[in-house]
Order: sequence, then structure tokens, then C-alpha cells
Amino acid sequence: MPLYRNILYRNAVVVFLSGIVFMTAVPAIALAEGAKMLEEIIVTARKREESLQNVPTSVSVLSSEELDARGAASIDAVGQIAPNVHFENAQPTSGIKSPTVYIRGMGQADFIIVEDPAVGIYLDGVFTGRMVGNAFDLVDVERIEVLRGPQGTLFGRNTIGGAVNVVSKKPGTEFDATFRLAVGEEGHEEARVTINVPLGEQFGGRLTAFSRERDGYVKAQQYDDYELGSEDVWGLRLQLGGAISENLSVDFAYDYSKDTSTPGAAVPLAGIGFFNGQQAAGPGAPGAFGNFWNVFWSGDPGSCTTPTGQATNPACYGPVHNTGDDYASNSVFTDFDGNPVQANQDIEVWGTNLTIDWTVGNLNIKSITSYREFDIFLFNDLDYSPHIVFANTHPEYSQEQFSQEFQITGLAMEDRLHYVVGLYYFEEEGLEDIFNQIAHVPFLGVTPP
Repeated sequence: MPLYRNILYRNAVVVFLSGIVFMTAVPAIALAEGAKMLEEIIVTARKREESLQNVPTSVSVLSSEELDARGAASIDAVGQIAPNVHFENAQPTSGIKSPTVYIRGMGQADFIIVEDPAVGIYLDGVFTGRMVGNAFDLVDVERIEVLRGPQGTLFGRNTIGGAVNVVSKKPGTEFDATFRLAVGEEGHEEARVTINVPLGEQFGGRLTAFSRERDGYVKAQQYDDYELGSEDVWGLRLQLGGAISENLSVDFAYDYSKDTSTPGAAVPLAGIGFFNGQQAAGPGAPGAFGNFWNVFWSGDPGSCTTPTGQATNPACYGPVHNTGDDYASNSVFTDFDGNPVQANQDIEVWGTNLTIDWTVGNLNIKSITSYREFDIFLFNDLDYSPHIVFANTHPEYSQEQFSQEFQITGLAMEDRLHYVVGLYYFEEEGLEDIFNQIAHVPFLGVTPP
């Protein structure tokens, strides 16, 4: 009963405020007759379609046109557009698909799989349970709604900071095709194609495919033609939907993305003499850190303490392998057996969604059934030096989730009361497995496996 009374109170306030807006808006329209009217923005922040002006909470809406104009490729671009929203992609430590999201200072500091987020991210009404693998690409998006402040009443327990609701474009009943191609510096290539096909008078199908590539920005000096920080992503989204009858509509969606980009790199800042010695001993000198490495960690101090060894021996920290390039790394990635490999992260995310919408008079019943899954394998180098000093990390994440939601929305009391009744079920299984490869440290008796 307390929860029901609270809902009644909130909706009563909404109706009252809506009436005030209507009464004050009429004279304004009369005074501005003939002027160009602004397009009405429709949102679903309260589980029903309504004008943004009638929503009694802080909401920002990003349209598809605005996202395209700003070159937004993935959801983390929201942090660069919407006020009081912060998306940080933890690339050096987690790959490019694991954001930390904050709204008004509330968020999730650690993206580990057992941590629940404080900001919920929703894709067509489906809650995505983990931040790992959640920086998905914006494929065929109609709009993004950013709701600030606690949203637990309508969106669940993991929305104390707010919610980000991504709404996809629905299939139409007319044939349409669009193609977008973008090229730029550093090998940037991006392509996206969308085809909408009518499958009847009131039913349609929509397919969008995309790919994005970009060269890396950090040279991996122990490899031939290999750069860290590159992008290599592709994916697709398929939608089928439309009206089955006058009161019943069905929408099905399937999305898939594959990311085989190279790992993010961590390199020492330029000009720090402790690392590269350029301030103290001139260009090319190994510096205090380099000398420490050569004596204790190289495994070959006899060679690595000589200029010849530093210039020719790959085990040494010297001018050949630490060139003074601000964007160069001498790290060597290894597999679980300690064998050198050319590392590429492997991120696979996919999901399905079935939405059934039935309207009877003033009553609307909606069912949202969804299954989502991701498998992620990454390579990281976390010691911020040109060599493997502390750890060469191989984190692996996987998650499966199933959710079922029923929503009943309607009007009562001669349309003076809007109500929402819901039933929600969510189940998930997740795994986080981290393997650390430490460096060869002879004076401690530690060697790689």
C-alpha cells in the first residue's frame, strides 16, 4: 500500500503540472501565431509515450541527427554531449568495451563483473546487466534518453544515479536504403549500410551492418608492422516488426558485434628522466629506471650494462628499444604458456529482443523478452613501462542474461490518473577470470612459467 499511494501521489502531481503547462502555453501560441513551431519531442521516460515537456524529471534527448552530426559511433559519446554525464572507457585496463558511467557524480568506480552499476543502460527497454562489454556501437538509433537522478520506481534497483535509454529505429512499410562511408587520417575507415524492406501492408524488416577500422597510435617495437590502440569492429542489427492487427504489434530484434582491436598501451610520459634519462644523461640514455632494469631484471647484466648490449640485445633497456618516441612500447605480449604472441583482443556481444504490444481501450499491455550474451578476452600491459615489469594481464569475461518484463499502463478516473503496473524477472550467470604474467626477475628467483 505505501508504494501504491506513492505512485498515486506522484502521478497526481504530474497531471497537475501538465495542466499548468497547458494553460500557460495557449496565450504564448496565440501571441506567436505565424511563427515557426518547434518539433515536439516524444520520449518514453515513464514507460509510455509522451511529450518531453510533460515529464517531471531531468531528461536529455539526443536524436539520431544530432548523434550523426557529432560523429558518435558508440554509446560512450553520450558523455561528450549530455550535461552531467561522464563516460570513461577504461581502454588500457579493460579494452574499449568497458565504460565507467557517472550521472551527477553517481556511478560505478570498478567495472568488475560482481559490481552492479549505479547507472542503468537500456537497449530498447532491456537492461544490460554488466558494464563490461557495454560500450556498444550506436547502430540504427532513433534517439537516446538520459534520465538524471534515481529511477528505481520504473527502471529497477541499479539506477540510483540515473538511466540511459537507447531506442532503435523501427522497421517501416516502405523500401528505403542508406549508405554512409567515412575516411580519415591514421587509416580511419567507417562504413554503414541500412536497408528497410516492406513485408506486407503493416509489417517490415530492417537490416543495418557496419564496420570501423583505425590504425594504432603506439608502435610495438618488438613486432613487425604492429601498433597498439587500433580499432577493428564490425556488427549488424536485424529487426522485424509491425502491426499484426489494429491493436496488436510485434517487434523482434537481433544484434551482433565483433571487436578484434589491438590492446590499449601504457607508456611512460616523455621527459621523465627516471624512465628515459633524456633530461639527465642526454638522448638515448637508459636513465635510472633503465639502469635498474639492466642490472637486476634483464637477466643479462653483463651485456645490458654496456652501450653495445643496450643497442643490440632485446633483453636490455636501451636506445634501440626505447627510442625516445612518446608513442612507442617495448612490451611483448605472451599467452598462458609464456610464449610471445601478437595480441588482439576478442570481444563478442550479441542479443535478441521480442516485444509484444497490445492495446485494449485505455489499457496497454506490453511484454519484453530478451536474452543477451558476451564473451571477452583481452590483453593488457599495466606497468607503464616499455617492458613487462609487474604484469602482462589476460582478463577473460563472459556473461549470459535472460529477462522477462510485463508492463500494464493505462488511464483511470476520467483520464486524470496515469498508472503503471509491472512484473520483472532477471537471471544472469557471469565469469571473470584474470591471469597475470609477471616479468623475469632473476635476483628474486622469479621466472615466467
